[in-house]
Amino acid sequence: MALNAPQKIRLNVGDSVEFHCRAWDSQSRRLAWSVAVMKGLIMKTAPPSLELPGNPLRFAVLVSDRFIAEDVFVRIAVRTDDSHHRHQPSGLPSGSPSWDDARYAQYAVNPGRLP
Repeated sequence: MALNAPQKIRLNVGDSVEFHCRAWDSQSRRLAWSVAVMKGLIMKTAPPSLELPGNPLRFAVLVSDRFIAEDVFVRIAVRTDDSHHRHQPSGLPSGSPSWDDARYAQYAVNPGRLP
C-alpha cells in the first residue's frame, strides 16, 4: 500500500453512488461522456461502457453482485465531438474509443450476506 493512500470506500450490494460531472472545451465543442464499471484496471478488451449526453452530467451507479471485488473502478471519460483526442487506447482492439480526459473512482464491494 502506498504511503498516505486514502482508505478505499467499501460498498455493499444494493448501495447507490451518485456522480456529478462537469467539463468544458476551450473551443466550445460539444462533449460526450462514457461511463464504465470495471473490476481492476488491467484489461485485454475495452470495458462495456454507457455513453451519456449532457453537461453538467449527473448519474448514479447501483452496486450489484457483479461488482463484488476488492478493486472496483468507475471510469468517467469525456471527449469532444472532434475527430482527434488526447488519449488513445493502448493494447486494446482497434476501434476502441479514445478520450480527452478521464477520472477514476475506486471502491471495494463486499460480498452479500448468505441466507
